[in-house]
Amino acid sequence: MNCRLCDVHLISENKCNAHIFPSSLLKLLTPGEYGSLKVVGTDMDRSKRTPIGSYDSNILCASCDNKIGVYDGYVRRFIECSVLVPHPSGVGWTIDNVDQHKLKMFCISYLWRASITSLAEFKGISLGAVHEGRIRQMILNDNSGGINDYTVSLQRFNNDDGEFGGILFPARTKLVGLTVYEGYLPQGYKFWVKVDSRNEDKVSSLSVGAVEPLFIGDRGNFHTSVEKSIMVKAVRKSK
Repeated sequence: MNCRLCDVHLISENKCNAHIFPSSLLKLLTPGEYGSLKVVGTDMDRSKRTPIGSYDSNILCASCDNKIGVYDGYVRRFIECSVLVPHPSGVGWTIDNVDQHKLKMFCISYLWRASITSLAEFKGISLGAVHEGRIRQMILNDNSGGINDYTVSLQRFNNDDGEFGGILFPARTKLVGLTVYEGYLPQGYKFWVKVDSRNEDKVSSLSVGAVEPLFIGDRGNFHTSVEKSIMVKAVRKSK
């Protein structure tokens, strides 16, 4: 078995428990939410508590896991330290001084990890060999590409109480007719990654890497969202 990134043979000395969703990000959840990951978009719709995150010991060597960990570490700092400034349009916020390259690399590397793992909770993510190969090269080269290369857009829920119910696993969906995968982060952040050969200005014009400062779209109040209803359903099924 070889590392899925560098293709080096995995042996006991270089194997590691590669986290699909970084355990460090779980620590940013509120105490009542800590470690609570819930599945969306697959037939595994029961809640699952994973205090140290979901990890796979058969996909990455320690060196490659550390390489991707740079993006994970940046996103934690982004969530912890970013200051949201209301956008004049009233439909979102802007954030200054964002390393948009690392932010995009995190989003696509998380999606890639979710696609290559055999963990059951991520079975709804399957990019296919072509997209897995392209994103693998982007990670190897630390190259986030142009705005139409796996376009990433960020949003955030706007409820004032700061309670977002945990984290949903990523899922495939449609956005203005394009195939995208949606992922979730602590403190109400959500992102879309376009996995579609077609381009759409509505998606790319305010995407990560397209504008300065970074634009964050307003997803509305979490408590009235589809995501909240999915979480409630998952918790009830687990009882």
